[in-house]
Amino acid sequence: MEHKNRSEDFRIVIAEWFLQELPFTFVREGRLIENLVFLELCRRSDFFTQFGVNYWKEYEKAEGREVDFVITDRNEISELINVSYASSREDIPVRELKGLLKASEELKCTKLRIFTWEYYENEDIEFTPLWYWLLESGIFSKK
Repeated sequence: MEHKNRSEDFRIVIAEWFLQELPFTFVREGRLIENLVFLELCRRSDFFTQFGVNYWKEYEKAEGREVDFVITDRNEISELINVSYASSREDIPVRELKGLLKASEELKCTKLRIFTWEYYENEDIEFTPLWYWLLESGIFSKK
């Protein structure tokens, strides 16, 4: 019996879906890269067997701040991630920053990251271009 690599099939399906979504419009670009981050987190976590991926929202307030991805490892929160289609610091919506900072305070997590389209900065909040994260140890790297 021949062993078939299921992850290759998964990548092909995702690639076909991704191409169907093109050409994207400005409104949909943010959702598209957010979905790409989610799919890559699924892959890296071996479909949530290595670490967990959750969502956080502040429900009691009118603003309803949120964090796109709360990464948990052995029931400990290890990282908070937001995604923004931004090419510069000025392009990042204030709500993305406020959501991370509020969740950081409430969840006691200090590793904060925003995936951007091409903006990079590494201070209290790490701003990482999506393409860099994917190349770093993601779908385009060899295992």
